[in-house]
Order: sequence, then C-alpha cells, then structure tokens
Amino acid sequence: MRAARHCGWICLFGLPTLCPQVTAADYVALAPYLRTNPVRHLRPVLEEVNKELAQADKHLTTGGVGIRLLSWGAHGPGFLQYGVEGDSLGCFAVVYLGEVPVNLDTPGYAADDIILRIESYLTAVRRASAADETDKWRFSRQEGVDAGGKLQHRSQTHDLLVAALQHVYDRRSHGAVLTAADGRKIPNLLGPRQIAVLDLTRARYFSTQLQYRPEMFPGIRSVTLLFYFLADLRFRGGTDRRPRAVTDVQLLPTDTRAGMVLKPAAEILQALFAGPASARRFVQRVFVPSGDDLEELRIRFSQRLLEAGRRDLARDERIAALKRLHQSMDGVGPALPAHRRMMLAEHIGAGLRSDAALLAGGIAALAQVLREVVASPDDYAAFRQAGDLEDVLGWIEESNEKLSRQHPELARIESLRLAEALQRLDFQAQPTPAQVNQYLSALEEVRHAATRLSRLIGPSDYRTRCLLQSLESFHENVGYRRVRQWVLPDGAIGVARQDVMFVGAPFAGSDFEASPLPPVPGLTYRLLDEADVPRNVQGQPTEPGAVRYLLLGGGSRQRRAHDRMIADLKQADEAFDLRTWSGERKQLKLPWERKKK
Repeated sequence: MRAARHCGWICLFGLPTLCPQVTAADYVALAPYLRTNPVRHLRPVLEEVNKELAQADKHLTTGGVGIRLLSWGAHGPGFLQYGVEGDSLGCFAVVYLGEVPVNLDTPGYAADDIILRIESYLTAVRRASAADETDKWRFSRQEGVDAGGKLQHRSQTHDLLVAALQHVYDRRSHGAVLTAADGRKIPNLLGPRQIAVLDLTRARYFSTQLQYRPEMFPGIRSVTLLFYFLADLRFRGGTDRRPRAVTDVQLLPTDTRAGMVLKPAAEILQALFAGPASARRFVQRVFVPSGDDLEELRIRFSQRLLEAGRRDLARDERIAALKRLHQSMDGVGPALPAHRRMMLAEHIGAGLRSDAALLAGGIAALAQVLREVVASPDDYAAFRQAGDLEDVLGWIEESNEKLSRQHPELARIESLRLAEALQRLDFQAQPTPAQVNQYLSALEEVRHAATRLSRLIGPSDYRTRCLLQSLESFHENVGYRRVRQWVLPDGAIGVARQDVMFVGAPFAGSDFEASPLPPVPGLTYRLLDEADVPRNVQGQPTEPGAVRYLLLGGGSRQRRAHDRMIADLKQADEAFDLRTWSGERKQLKLPWERKKK
C-alpha cells in the first residue's frame, strides 16, 4: 500500500503503553507542531475519559461480546502552537466491533449485526458514564441514539450498510448523498473500506476541571467523546462467489447538522493519543488501511480546514476562523514559502493570543454551557449545590468589567447589555418554569453580547480575510482549484464549468478524488453552464453542497511547484514522531516503515 513509502523511525516517548483499565496514561502527539504541555493541566479530565472507556470495555468483555477499545485521544485548539487555551475539549475513540460474517445473498442480516454491536457499545458507555458522575464530572447526554439506546436513523443506516457491503467486497470507492440540517444535499466520498453511519455517535460531558494553562478559569466546560468503529468482514457469496476477508472496515459517524461523514485518519495531524500503544494501534488499524499517503492527507486536511475557515468568516466568527487557518497552515507548513509562513504565523498568533478576545470568547462559551446546564434539572441542581453556577457568574462579571475598562470606546454598550442580563440570573434552588425561561433568555443575551464584544475587540475582518486569501493562493499556485458542487433535483452532482475550465487534464497519477468528474459508484457528475448553476430568489448562486480542491492540469510552472510541495512534505513527514510533555524517549519501529538506506 502507498503508506509503506514512508520510511524512517518514529520515536515513542513516555510512560507504559495504554491499557483500557488504567486510570492514567501519558499522552503523545504524532504531529511535530502540536504542543503537549497542556496535558499537565488536562490530566484530571483526560483520566475521567479514560475511566469511562475502561468501564465500558470491561462491561462488554465480561459479557463475552468481544467488542473492545483500540485507540483514543484528544484534540482541540489548545494544542496548537498559538492556541493558548480552548473553550472545550474534543476526544475520540476507535472501537473494534469484532468479526462479522457477511452473506452477500442476504446482506441485511450482517447490517443488523453491525448496528446491534454499535448500539451495545454505546449502551455500555451510557451506563458507565451515568454510574461515574461526581460534582466535578457529569454525563450530559449521548447523541445519535434515542431513549432506548437505538440509533436514531437506524433504518437509513441499515439501507446504507446493505448498499455499501457489495462495494467493500469489490474493494471500490463509493459515494453517499446525505441531507444537512438546512436541507442541502451533501455528496460524500467514501473509500473501499469505509461505510457511513447516519448518526453522530458522540457522548457529551460537563467538567469543572478543564484547564489548558493554570491561568485559565475552568468554570463548567463541555467535553465531547466521538466514536469511530472498525469491523472485520468475512464475506461469502457475492458476484464471483469467492470468500473474501476485508479487515478494519471503518463504520463512520456523520455530522448530521452539516451532512458530512467524519473520517478518522486526519487525527494523526491534530490529536494527542492516550499513550504510545494507542498511537501505534491507530496508525496500524486506521491510517495504514485507509491507503492515504501522509502528504496527500496533509494537503486535503489543509484544504478542508481552509474551507471551514471561509464558512466561519461568512458568520463573522473570526476567532474560530483563525483557529481553522492555523490548522490549515500547519497542514502544509513545510511547503509554504518562508516569508508567507512567517507572515501567517505572526498574524494568526497575534489574533489567538489576544487576552481581550479570549476573555470575550470565554464568556460566550460559558454562557452557552450554562444554558445547557439550566435546561437539565439534575445538572442544574448538582452544579448549583456545588457553587459552580455562582462561580461562573462571578468570573463573567469580573471579565466584563475588565473588558469595559480596557476598551471603553468599543465595549461600553455591549458591556452594559451584558451586565443587565447578569442581573436577571438569580439562580434559585427550585426554579419555576417561568424562572428557567428567564435564565435561558438572560444567558442567551449574555452570549450574544459577548460574541459582539469579541467581534469589536478581536482580530480585524480584513486581516483575517487576507490570511485566508494567502493560503488559498498557495494551493492555487501549485495546481489546485476550488470546485463547487451542488446536488441537482435528479440526484446528479453538478459542477460549475467555470470552476474547471481553462485547465488541462488532471495531473498524472491523481486518484478519483483529484478529478473534476470522478467515476464514483453511487454518484453521477454533470458539468453546469453558468445559467444552470442553482440560484436563490435573489438570483445569486446558492451555497454549494460541497467544495473540493481538485488537482487539475496546469502549466509547467504549476507542475514544478506541486512537485516541490510534495518533496518538502515528504522530507517533513520523516520527522513525525511521538512526543510527550515528560520528555522521556523510546524508539519503536512501526510495521509500515522501512529503514533508511
């Protein structure tokens, strides 16, 4: 497979390897640009996540199901070079579902088996989480399942599994068109070992110990735990009637709001793993079977975050956009010209390290979490009794006064609105429904006022858009073009002809993802003239269902620039290692690596 082209040793630093039953682990990063120091302050939260996963693993192992945790880790803006702190923490887990027999003459039975295994694991997590609540760590909710523990889109997921099993047997990439919350149809491309699950299989928690640095106010913060699943499929039947085994098939959750299937391979570029063994299993069981080259993954990762930053800017969320642009820059950083990399780093760092902007953003994030707490009677009672609700309000009030003093000419009106909203938050022991509604309304006003403050005193819109354009021009100069895609009424994927005109054929060696009209089973593509592009009532092109940066043929200058970019990334990829804040070193050669000659 292509990943075997990467050679060299990967250094593993840290403490003993991860076991699901342990209560502490040393957290390691593959990407050399990630900071690991925040682990010093995040360990109490990470150990709580580790405990939940260990309890779920123990329950299922005892029950003889054979489902087990393979790897897990955490990601967030606080691990970025210039991400001083984050408002929350995102974690993920890769769970092995075991070996599933598949008869392609009756694939529905295998689909039912896979769904039952996913639901069994999610039920074990919910039970473990509900049993481990303390005054510092509380289970909020489990997304993607109903009150009975069944997948919310069970029948649709069953149909997708049935349709995808033949593609997995044939080792073919395929596509699925999903619907976003706003009604847009979103085309998703899936590899030969990938199947979509039409639910966001994620658990949410509240923590009062989440800190990326000692100065950060923990308050009540949100922690999410996203689940990816793997299964070994043992086929019989099929078109050629030959048995076949396909290992490490990925069952992938869907961001139901955006209509996008979530893929785990990019975690090696943004995550801290729970121990060297966890990182190694992720590489062996997730990254290597995906067939990705690390350079290709970095480029796609950079482009995906670039597009996410564009969407953040359209909503005037500049701090969020800067975090996306930071990750996009890190993805292709070694290939960026030195002057461009220094310019991006300087301005992104300045924007993300602004104390005033961090304060305003922190107020907005805590107000949103308080809304979730207030809406849950049990969480409200627990955090009120512990005094956490009053602590958060006190910090918001102090921070608001500080912002008002620092920026009187900008923050006066919004600070007054925020202070007035705080006056309506007199948290009672047993609030009436009317009082609960009053709290929710006041907290929403606090969030809106803090968001407006962040826009007034945060990074400028003009400067942030310049950073976005600088990264976009880099990708364009090496041969990539931003191609918009719409799902048409007849189900075909429409591609604007003007997005792919004036270019030659795709670069030699590019795969189906680098072609303007990829022949993907389940998706039909059609070029659209300008008059045929879907439009809104104002006559403007509607928001596309997907935007992809495609490597299209260009002149010799672009081809040479692209070759240089790949060479620079290859050289940088050999430096990927595992690092921990402890600084201890240990070397281990992974199976997909070869010694340097």
